[in-house]
Amino acid sequence: MSEAFEGAPPGEAGRRVIALMAKAPLPGAVKTRLSGLLGTEGAAELYAAFLADTVAAARRVAEATVRIVCPDEEHRRVLAEIVGPDVGVLAQARPGLMAGLGWAFGTHFAGRAAKVLLISADSPTRPATAFAEALRRLDATDVCVGPCPDGGYHLIGARRDCPGLFDGVATSTAGTLAQTIARARELGLSTSFLPAWRDVDTAEDFEALVAELRATPDGAPATRAWLAHTGWL
Repeated sequence: MSEAFEGAPPGEAGRRVIALMAKAPLPGAVKTRLSGLLGTEGAAELYAAFLADTVAAARRVAEATVRIVCPDEEHRRVLAEIVGPDVGVLAQARPGLMAGLGWAFGTHFAGRAAKVLLISADSPTRPATAFAEALRRLDATDVCVGPCPDGGYHLIGARRDCPGLFDGVATSTAGTLAQTIARARELGLSTSFLPAWRDVDTAEDFEALVAELRATPDGAPATRAWLAHTGWL
């Protein structure tokens, strides 16, 4: 079973860390905006497939340590049973997504990570190359961000700790990205934008995901398998 870390995770010195900000796939706790379409059980199963595809893509990035940061101890216990022993699962110390992002940066940089990339589990078709490119960008910029069409972002990376970066930033709004970039500039941090990627939150997003996977033979194998099993593909 993956361990719960207290303070800085061990073995991070000089490492590139990819940390997935995720919840456990518990019915009623994830993808609630899809429950009307898929039911709470179906939404949780789909999210579990998203997790599998996202972790698999992160594992393919050379010389990267993969972690999961989750809301609390209950989620940590469930996730630790799902992922392999090579993926450490950490329960964040403070509630809320923005607090969790700041905590994840601070915790991993306290462990002397060289670069930290925080990613969501809501974009299962992102390839490993998207994460590798984000880490490469951090050679020349303090913060890199991958936008979502809804005004948020599917990843954010840094090459050093950024205290205060998420202060005053609203969670899951059309202004989340803009507010984060404004904070970065206030703090004197250089920024770089990566290609946008759709996150799957709404029925419209779900339909776009199904259409994308119908049109392409590769990518997101766990998500593709669940959609095929349930008759969506």
